[in-house]
Amino acid sequence: MRFALIGRPNCGKSTLFNQVAGYKAETGNFHGTTVTFTESKVRVAGEVVELVDLPGTYTLAGSNPAEAVAKEYLESNDVDVIINVADASHLAQSLELTLELLVVKRPVILALNMMDEALRMGLRIDGPGLEKKLGIRVVPLVASKGRGVKGLFLAGKEVARSKPEYSLRFSSFEEDPLARHRLGQELATGFTRQGERNLSWHDRLDDILLHPVWGYVALISVLLVFFQMVYGIGQMVEPSLLAIFNRLIFLATGHLGQQSFIGVLASGVLQGVTAGVAIVLPYLLPFLLGLGLLEDVGYLPRVAFLMDSLMHRIGLHGKAIVPFILGYGCNVLP
Repeated sequence: MRFALIGRPNCGKSTLFNQVAGYKAETGNFHGTTVTFTESKVRVAGEVVELVDLPGTYTLAGSNPAEAVAKEYLESNDVDVIINVADASHLAQSLELTLELLVVKRPVILALNMMDEALRMGLRIDGPGLEKKLGIRVVPLVASKGRGVKGLFLAGKEVARSKPEYSLRFSSFEEDPLARHRLGQELATGFTRQGERNLSWHDRLDDILLHPVWGYVALISVLLVFFQMVYGIGQMVEPSLLAIFNRLIFLATGHLGQQSFIGVLASGVLQGVTAGVAIVLPYLLPFLLGLGLLEDVGYLPRVAFLMDSLMHRIGLHGKAIVPFILGYGCNVLP
């Protein structure tokens, strides 16, 4: 029995996969491409299930290599159940992919992930109503906390064994992205009720970090502190490392002779190592650690959002700001 996980990027699909697969996962490439997939074997109610985590996909009709191989995999492999992982806090966009999957002629389960985030935003989703409308199982889920994961896979096993009939009522939307978009919006509106939003300190902080004025002030401040930290740590560590390596060079040339071939060769090798270890590493390591910290706390996506408009003017996506920051670390001051 094989289950395939598919969903839009950042829907929590890989989080769900890691919840059940853990260290047993294996990563590979689709044949003839550089697009990667992850697979594992998990036990569901005493039965081994092959689980495949397909690449993040906005649509099955796209020209993106990841989207093309995801569609080809679903159509050419024996998949018992497609688990469509959807972001419950952005249901309308997620349902566009769901509508495409309904005509693939494979059993589909809609896993509404991030239900905790949707509730925090005041969204109440009528899962049973949506289930009846789509004609597929709809399972609420909070993959990051493991809530609903067991029930999801038990439902997958049940659906795979029942071999449901395929409905053709959504087949007319397969080739029309505008119709899918409109229907996705209608379904989300019809089966979602907006309640009172519970504002947290994350929301209040985002109001500042994503503000059209204060957001850029915060960005400049964060980057200023970031680079000052990198240069500060580097300038503290570099003299000590240079002193150690200079001492080694002095000892090596003194023992081997400054004018001898071996002495000159050893001096050149040690100077090369000195440049990499004593000059580069004191700045590179804090830079990478700081960048990793900004990514872990979720600030880099906010930087990409702020810079998206500017980057599009030069033909790039907002996410391209991250390589720009990385490239700055390669600058050499005179």
